[in-house]
Amino acid sequence: MVSVAQRLMRAGVKIEEYPQTIPNLTAATSNLFDLIRARQLVLYPDAGMRLAVSRAVISESARGYKLNKLKQRHKIDVVVALSMAALAAIRGQGESSYDSSLDWVSGPSNPADAERDFLEARLLAHMRQHAGYGFFWR
Repeated sequence: MVSVAQRLMRAGVKIEEYPQTIPNLTAATSNLFDLIRARQLVLYPDAGMRLAVSRAVISESARGYKLNKLKQRHKIDVVVALSMAALAAIRGQGESSYDSSLDWVSGPSNPADAERDFLEARLLAHMRQHAGYGFFWR
């Protein structure tokens, strides 16, 4: 991956190493757990991700939360990557080029309507951002 990272940096992509140390993994897992518990995480309906998530468990230790798998042979790398990406997104909210110009102040007063409107707006913003990349929606 060092070669890929070097090519991305030469291409101007902002890239930062995130070592898989115990404190880093604990922070990423705790953040992912908080996002899930608060229902603030929306994922693509992907069979591989669904399988990995179904095989992942979060355990609590003296240091905090940790991602584990139900069986040693199960693959949960995508969940670990998701936890790291979600933490990076939360930490860098002010630096993103993602269109997050959604208006919560004048939105509907019903929480269910607010959530639906928010998700629809995020979906439309994502579709505008990725137009022409071959994405489709059912």
